[in-house]
Formats: sequence, structure tokens, C-alpha cells
Amino acid sequence: MNTFLQKNALNLFAMAFSTFALVTTIAVNGPQGPVGSSGAVGPVGSSGPIGSTGASGLPGEDGATPYIGPNGNWWIDGVDSGISASGTIVNGMNLPNYRVVPTQEELGYLYEEPPFFDLNNQAAYVSEKLAEGYIGIDSSTAFFNLIGETGNYVLTNDLDFSTLDSWAPIMVGDDGSFKGTLDGAGYTIENLQSTNLTLPNNSLNGVGLFFWLDGATVLNLAFSDGALDLKAASINDLQFTSVGLLAGMVDRSDIQNVIIINSFVSGLYSAGLLSGSVYDSRINNVFLFNGEVAGDSQIGGLIGQAYDSVMLNIDAIITLNMGQYSIGGLVGSSDYNFYAYVDVVVNLDNQLSQQSTYDIGGVTGSSEEDRFFYIETRGEMIFNANLHEQSFAQIGGVTGYANNSTYYMVENHLNLEFYLTALLTTEIAYITSIGGILGDVLFGLIDHAINFGSIIIATASTDLNYELYAPNPDSFAIEYLGGIVGYVRGSAFISYVINFGDLEGFAEVGGIIGSTGIPFFLLQQNVIVQSAANFGAVHGFLLVGGIIGLMDERTNFTVANVINHGAITGGFGVGGLVGFLIPIVGIKIHLINSANFGDVTVREEGGGGLIGGASPFLTGIFFEFPVFGEINLYNTFNAGSIIFSTSIDNAGDYETFGSIIGIRELMITMYGVSYLKQTFEVEMTNYDPITDTFEPTGEFFEVIMQPVGIGNLVDLTFVENAALLTVAETFIYRTVWNFNTTWAWVDGLLLPQMPDFVD
Repeated sequence: MNTFLQKNALNLFAMAFSTFALVTTIAVNGPQGPVGSSGAVGPVGSSGPIGSTGASGLPGEDGATPYIGPNGNWWIDGVDSGISASGTIVNGMNLPNYRVVPTQEELGYLYEEPPFFDLNNQAAYVSEKLAEGYIGIDSSTAFFNLIGETGNYVLTNDLDFSTLDSWAPIMVGDDGSFKGTLDGAGYTIENLQSTNLTLPNNSLNGVGLFFWLDGATVLNLAFSDGALDLKAASINDLQFTSVGLLAGMVDRSDIQNVIIINSFVSGLYSAGLLSGSVYDSRINNVFLFNGEVAGDSQIGGLIGQAYDSVMLNIDAIITLNMGQYSIGGLVGSSDYNFYAYVDVVVNLDNQLSQQSTYDIGGVTGSSEEDRFFYIETRGEMIFNANLHEQSFAQIGGVTGYANNSTYYMVENHLNLEFYLTALLTTEIAYITSIGGILGDVLFGLIDHAINFGSIIIATASTDLNYELYAPNPDSFAIEYLGGIVGYVRGSAFISYVINFGDLEGFAEVGGIIGSTGIPFFLLQQNVIVQSAANFGAVHGFLLVGGIIGLMDERTNFTVANVINHGAITGGFGVGGLVGFLIPIVGIKIHLINSANFGDVTVREEGGGGLIGGASPFLTGIFFEFPVFGEINLYNTFNAGSIIFSTSIDNAGDYETFGSIIGIRELMITMYGVSYLKQTFEVEMTNYDPITDTFEPTGEFFEVIMQPVGIGNLVDLTFVENAALLTVAETFIYRTVWNFNTTWAWVDGLLLPQMPDFVD
């Protein structure tokens, strides 16, 4: 279980990254001049920006090239900028180091050996239990006749419930709960099905082998071919909730070594193969194979809803039937739980026409103050939009919606696919907040996470396109797609994350985060991304970035040690790191020690090697009022190409493209910002008034890419030799990037180092 998560991550990353090749298509004006006599002191030496021989004396004395001064700060032309070249302190602000630290109790769970039952000694084990005073159960009839409120029971052979004319959940004692011990001794309960289920008129909700486990112990038990299909059933006019094969409800109980094979459970809500509802319990070493669950809400492969419980060593292969909300491969609705060593394979294909579906995840549908350690998800979720104004929201490879939850060492291979089957101007599908790890997070901490899953949104017959999708240009109903998190609505701290998955969306699409935004009563939020990399191709139409698509006007955003290697494609507001920034007064944005290696292809306007645009105006898109936040770039560079891909009128909109920033209408402070010099050709056209078209002339003119497309220019360092940015030995910022503990070069790629996993 979790074979990947129990290996040395860096070795695996090295193999994975070896399949990628770093390709940069840069037009170079000429060879770089020789480095001056003091060039070894500064990052670039004293060579001038056009490659002329540097003069001896003060490093960077050309007036534009930053260099590290004697106090460790960046200096420009003999002036101390006050900015630390180490990247760890910016204007006196210590960068936070948010890391997950297990509690002593959690460490006990993480290093605890899972329980084991040896089937080869089954007979001897049963004899031992009988000698200890356990009551033996040898038939399905005896099971219902012998079980009392307390006591210890052991199965002596497999039990076939299809031999019973009828059965009802065991209800014992004054409150109907079982408080004893049931030891299955490795035997199987077969054919526990609703076809011969009967209930008394006064039956409470809670259907399973037991009505309610309270302070009970269940271990070494298997279920096969169970089928409690109660979603649409009505017995004595009851609508069934809390449905599970073992028990409808579980409280303060210990369950370990349980296997469920070839079984199906459905209920109106709170349904799972093991139990419908679990409270304050411990579940350890459970295997679910070829299981299927269905219901309206709070539906999980293992448990429908769980509270304040511990779940360890869970392996599951689950099919989910689409419900309305809180649907999870393991738990539908989860609050205050601890998960460790979980491996879930989920298959979902929504055949039901739900008008609204939200909070769907590979492990949990919704999560409130949960803790996740060593999680792996695989499989595929397919969503078909076939109703007018049908919506899918808050869907993630691990969790759909999370609030105050923590994720450490999580890995997703689960693909999320959305197909628009009837997309006309009057039929809009709302698809929002979709993420490889989390769909939507209010407050959360993600420390060491990898997403391999792709997120694809397309029509059934053709690729998604702007003309087909957007009948109203002021309203975008497909938005917030991220390789790690789709939407951050509060504050989030994200460190050591990598996205490999390809993203195909519409608006606000990012390799790590799709977008941010908060309710007005929260005033502002704080989002930090540290030591992250994106390798997936990111495609959209509006506000697309290798790291994030759009930063909301009230988001304080710190990006440190972040790299994009993926190809970024979009129409407007497209950047190698950030699609668009719009900070309001009092909001601060810092990009530190970060870089883009991926090609940025822009079809309309607003394309930048690092930032597509930073402007107080997004006319016709979201709002139109001035904002005056603070944006700072330190030790950042662009080594990717800007590809101008659009039909244009002569020079057209190429002026909104920049090697660093496409559109700059806010003051941005830059220190140690570099880019590769790039030229491209633009084909000239002539206007034909008869056809009202622009006809290409076959003539081209050469354009030198400016560092900033629209906006005031700044003194930046351009580099004509790509090796200075892509080879470790000549890396321009080698003195300020920590290659020993933070970054490593693997087959020409710069990637964050990951620590060893727990053995």
C-alpha cells in the first residue's frame, strides 16, 4: 500500500523528470561579450547589457545589472537597494515557513504496525478464543439468536445470509446498541442484502448488520456480495439514512482487519460500505474491493459521514454513483478526523441528471479540520453536463471542499473530466473550483503534494472554444481550475508541491492555483506558495498562469522558490507564472527566487514571461475601479519564449507582450529580474474595405521583445546566452538559490528537493 509514498521521493522525481526536455526557442541578436575582470563577483559580472566588454572596477557598474554588495543586499550602480539577495528577508519581512509537524499521538499512528491476521492458523485461533470464553457462532440463524448487548463472540465458519427468510439489524439493550466484541476470525458474512430485509414499525434510521455499535470492537471480519439498496426504498414509510454493511451507526468503537468484496450500498444520505455514520472511533486496516455506493448526499466508499475518528491503512477500489453533494471515495462528509496511509481508486461517471453537484473528492467530499498523511488517489471521475444551467463545483482529486484541514504527503493520479453535451447559448454549464488536490479551500495547509491527474473541460464533439461557450462576455461560468487547488477563498499555505497534470479550462486557470477570492466580511486573505513547480500544460482563454491564473484584489500573495516548466496558452492575461494581478490598496504581492522556463503562447493580448498583466482595470471582465496595491519581484527571471499567436492588424497587439510583464499599469518594484533576449517576426497586412478583412502581404517586420509590453519600462537585465539561466554552473542567480537544500538540477530541469518519506 502506498508504494510510491513509502519510497525516496527525490529518486522517483529524478526518473519522472528525465522524461521532460527543456526546450527554449530564443532568437539571439549576437554572442555575449567577454566578462570583465571583476565579473566573478556579481551574478553577471560587469559586462554591459549588449554584451560589450565589462570594465574593471565595481560589479554591475553599467547602472542596470544588480549585484550582491558587501552587506548581502542587492546593489544597483553603487546604491544599496535594501533588499536581501538571499531571498529570505524582503523589506524586513521574514518569509514564513509553514510545515506540518505531527503530534505525538499522530506519530504513534504513523509508526504503528497495522494489525495482521494469519488465515493459516484460523482453526487454532478460533479454538483459542473459545477457550477464552468467546461464544461461537456457526450459522446466520445463530448470529441473530445469540448476539446480546455485551459479550464476546467469534465466528466459527462463513455465514450465508441468503438462507434466511428475513433479517433485521441487530438492536440490543435499552438503546439498541451493541457494546461487545465480534471477532470474525477471518470468516465471511455473505449475501447481506436488502431483498430479505424487514424492519419493525418503530425502527430508527440506521441499517446494517448492526443498528448501532457503541463502544464495541469488531475485527478480522469479511463481507462479500452484500447489497443494501435503500436509496429509493420505502419500508414502513421510512426513508433510509445511515446505511452500511457492518452498522448503520458507529460510536466510540474499534474496528480493524475488515474486508468488503463485491458489495453495493445506497441510502438517501449517510451511506458507506462499512457504515453510514461514524463518531469518535478507530478504523484500522480495511480493504474494499469492487465496491459501489450511491445516494443523494454524504456518501462515501467507506463511510457516509465521519466525526472525530482515526482511519489508518485503508485500501479501496470504489465506484461512486453521482449524488448531489458531499461524495467521497472514502468518506462523504468528514470533520475532525485523522487519516494516514490511504490508497483509493475511484471511478465515477455521472449517469444521473443532477441539477447541482458539489463537494466531490477522491478521499473526502468535504473536510472540516481534518489531518491527512500519506494519501494516494487514482482513477477517473467523469462529469457530463446535459441539463440547462447544470453545475459542478468544488471537486478535487483528494478533497472537494476543505476548511482548516491539513494535507501532508498526498499524491493524486485521479483524472477529472467534464464534457458539455448540450452547450448552446441558452444552456450554460457552471463548472467552478476544480483542483488536482483540493477543489476549494477556505483555510488550509498543504505540505508536500504531487498531482499527476489531468483536468479537462471539453464539449462532447469538439474542443472548448470561446465562441461556443461565452454567450455573455461579462459572465464566465467555467472558472477556477488549478493543478493543486482550484480556488482559495480564505488563506492557504502551500509548500513543496508539484503539478504534472495538464489543465484545459476557460477562465482563471493556474498550474498550482486557479484563482483566489474571499467574502467581503473576511476583508483580506493571505496565500503563500513556497518551493513549488508546474510541469503540466495549462490552457485557457482568460487569465492563465503557470502558477496562478488570477490574484483577487484582496489577496496578499507571497511566491518563493517557484518554477514553471509547462507550456502556457491563453487568450488574454497569460503569464509564465501569473495570469493577472489586481491588488487593492494595502495588499502586498511578492515574487521571490522564482522563474519561468515554459513557452507562453498568447492569442489576443496581455502576455508576459512572468506576469500577463498587472492593472487596476479589467474592463468588461470583472470590475472597473482603481486599485493601488504593492507588487515586488526579487531574483526572478524568464527563460521561456513568448509566442505571438493571433490574427493581427499589422503590428496589432504585440505591444501588450513583454518578456517579463505584458500589461503593466501598476507600480512594480523589481530587483534582480532577468530575461532572455527574444525577437520575432510579424506579418504585415492590408485592409480590404470591400470584404472588410485584413489580407496578409507576405512581408514581415522584426520585433524585439520588450521587457514590459504596455506600461513604464524599467532597468532589467537581459541575457543573450540561455546557458546563464539554464546550466547550474553558470546559473545567473547561483549565489542566491540554495541548491543543497531547496533546489536540484535533474536532466536540465530545476526542481524542488523533497525529503525522504517515512519508511
